[in-house]
Amino acid sequence: MLSEALELVATRARYSLRELLGTLLALRHSQLRGRDNLLARNCSLYCSAFVEHLFRKAGLHLAPGVHEKNTTPEDLARTTVPHDTYRLEREVPPTKLAAFKTRVKSRMDARLSPLIRRKERPARTQ
Repeated sequence: MLSEALELVATRARYSLRELLGTLLALRHSQLRGRDNLLARNCSLYCSAFVEHLFRKAGLHLAPGVHEKNTTPEDLARTTVPHDTYRLEREVPPTKLAAFKTRVKSRMDARLSPLIRRKERPARTQ
């Protein structure tokens, strides 16, 4: 696999946005999934097609029934070939509304805290 990947680098294989559009077309029309990518070019691949290409050269078909240049990340994730899956789960950032609420609350606290402190002080008697 490594020698095939280096061969692709040596032959200056390119990332193909055009083939991505061809795969999108194949996703819309399922009968095209098993056929050649309609917008395929020589010496060009996109990410999941690159992975499928390398594994096919090693003798493993990760997405049987799907043409190499119509492979999607979902096809790779759902492969029946035994494998370990690693998933990166990130914390969901707060929404803009939640961030706005936090900013308003902190500003209100900053403005009200001096007033609250004055109220809490005992009044001076003369």
